[in-house]
Amino acid sequence: PFKLISPIVRELSKNRLEVQVTIKSVFHNKLVGKNVVVKIPCPKNTAKCKVIVAAGAAKYKAENSAIVWQIKRFPGDTEYTLSAEVEL
Repeated sequence: PFKLISPIVRELSKNRLEVQVTIKSVFHNKLVGKNVVVKIPCPKNTAKCKVIVAAGAAKYKAENSAIVWQIKRFPGDTEYTLSAEVEL
């Protein structure tokens, strides 16, 4: 029911990466996805992340080596973007 739209990972320097992920719901706009969780893997040597999201909440979880993005209510035919700066 969701589609990942051209994820971007750019190297800003030897120890910094920029990550941008856009996810789109591909179901009817009268429906709603509830408690959607998106996990974006990060390198094992990640020190910290600065994350900005359009909807929901996201943070880096070291125990998962991933950015975990939680969206409580995801309407149909909608897209949201996560941007993060990852420091290694």
